Amino acid sequence: MPIDIGRRRFISAAAENWISFVAGEGRERSTIEQYRQHVRHHIIPRLGAEKLARLTSPRINAFRDELIKDMSRAMAKKVLGSLKAILKDAKRLGNVAQNVAADVSITTQGRTKPKLEIGRDIPTGAEIQRIVDAARLGRGRVLLMTAALTRNAGLRAARLAMG
Repeated sequence: MPIDIGRRRFISAAAENWISFVAGEGRERSTIEQYRQHVRHHIIPRLGAEKLARLTSPRINAFRDELIKDMSRAMAKKVLGSLKAILKDAKRLGNVAQNVAADVSITTQGRTKPKLEIGRDIPTGAEIQRIVDAARLGRGRVLLMTAALTRNAGLRAARLAMG
């Protein structure tokens, strides 16, 4: 359904165009629904009434900061990705000259994850020994012992092939 000329200058209309475009590209139905949720719950409420031509990098950075404050970094990164795709599509259609969101990003670094702790996340040596002692004799016990006693997160395929 074509968007009227006056409306196509707004983020809300650009979002509708983008959803139609990705649906036409044959994306999975669940992916399209996820994009719709990003648009409906996060992008439209914050930016929907803004004109495409008035968007600036500082405004997109403020949007980014709002997302990080209101949701997990992983979810914020997905929503920002949807906004960037909307603006990329608007540029493809000639509705904007540049994608002001192209250089805005959200990192999901490992530093935001808590460190694993022995005794809480990883069994202690004594707990591992009790597990091995409780295992029945046979191949299962041998595999369990190999996994439990191998350092550096397990054997690599290359080591298995060599040994």
